[in-house]
Amino acid sequence: MRRPASRLSAAPDVAPIAVRIDRVGHQGDGLGRLPDGTLVCVPGTLPGEYVTAVPIGSGGKLTRATLVRVESQSPDRVDPPCPHAHACGGCRLQHWAEPSYLRWKAERLHEALSRAGYSDAPIAPVIATPTNTRRRVDLAYAPSGADVALGFHVARGRDVVNIRDCVILHDALRALLDPLRRLLPSLSGGRYPGSVHINLLDNGPDILFRLQAALTRKDSERLLSFGTGVGACRIHYAVGNAEPTLLISLAAPFVRFGGVKVTPPPGSFLQASRDGERHLVQAVLDALPSPLPKRARFLDLFAGCGTFTFPLAAYGIVDAYEGNGPAIAALRDAAHHALPGRIKGHHRDLSRQPVAGRELEGYAAAVVDPPWLGAPAQIAALAASSVGLIIYVSCNPAALATDAQTLHVAGFTVLRATPIDQFVWSADLESVIVFARGRSAR
Repeated sequence: MRRPASRLSAAPDVAPIAVRIDRVGHQGDGLGRLPDGTLVCVPGTLPGEYVTAVPIGSGGKLTRATLVRVESQSPDRVDPPCPHAHACGGCRLQHWAEPSYLRWKAERLHEALSRAGYSDAPIAPVIATPTNTRRRVDLAYAPSGADVALGFHVARGRDVVNIRDCVILHDALRALLDPLRRLLPSLSGGRYPGSVHINLLDNGPDILFRLQAALTRKDSERLLSFGTGVGACRIHYAVGNAEPTLLISLAAPFVRFGGVKVTPPPGSFLQASRDGERHLVQAVLDALPSPLPKRARFLDLFAGCGTFTFPLAAYGIVDAYEGNGPAIAALRDAAHHALPGRIKGHHRDLSRQPVAGRELEGYAAAVVDPPWLGAPAQIAALAASSVGLIIYVSCNPAALATDAQTLHVAGFTVLRATPIDQFVWSADLESVIVFARGRSAR
């Protein structure tokens, strides 16, 4: 195996330090302690390794350092499959062999539930999802001479790593990298930093350009030619933080949830991969009570465009709540045409106005798929209600720990927890946790 290349980037008068890495922290960086007890964070390192690093900053009791050299390698170290792995901030753990990497992900879920009082929660083995399947990407770009750098930001920085390939992206998105790199310098907005958000829908890429300059007629013509050439189903653009404007629709864009065609708004949130979504949906459906009551009713909270809403509708009536206006409009439209009377969409900011009190009566289960920061207000309302089964879909173990503690205090138990490694080689983790009021694990 090749020894990791030097990453020396600190000022030359900063003395290197030697440190043994004890563990990988929650952000995917190696952590070790100096003889005086100072905690040192060294990205790109693994437990058990002895490394030389250069401090680049400190805050409180933590010193950040840049890896110079691995003096003694872990047997779990592997060569990253991506040539951009050491610079790109997207994947932080490509250098870690999969068995140990997946054990670490399972430990993250166990730690989160333990902090909430569920140290004995039954946790299923981590479900690994394949590389080369990501269908959602937000690419940054910045001028670089006569060209543009197109790719992802460096870790904890704003510089753009100019990627030529990305091993986590679906082939249909990888194929867009070079055409985009050729297109952007020809646009008026290509002279300034911007971004390109792409969702790979069921019938092609749905692309949103965020620019810093208005489109000219020539720009529009070039974008039309680009969209036709790459098989895009739809292209929007937005200047700055303005709302997206439709430029071209070459085919009616759609993605299927539970077999129902939904037209998501531009830049919409989708689960990162179809494989990840399939495992998440199955874990949610497997958690439904059996047998179901007649005329079962379900809550889908933070429903988005209906990832869980439409699969749930096969088992009962669904009330779906979502704070994003375009997303809930897309859900309502699809439900009206495909499943009239089975789904009711509600536009509500659940962080400010949670579903609470008598609104929560009569539901067989509540599915909660909160944003990164969790759902403290909504979870508190559920904990105080008569809802007996809560299926919590987490993308952030730290927020899960906080929300789960609220449910623990209210007398809920964890029936099972399913970790899903949808964000391959990152520190992020999806999981589905089934909470039941006063019942023991089965």
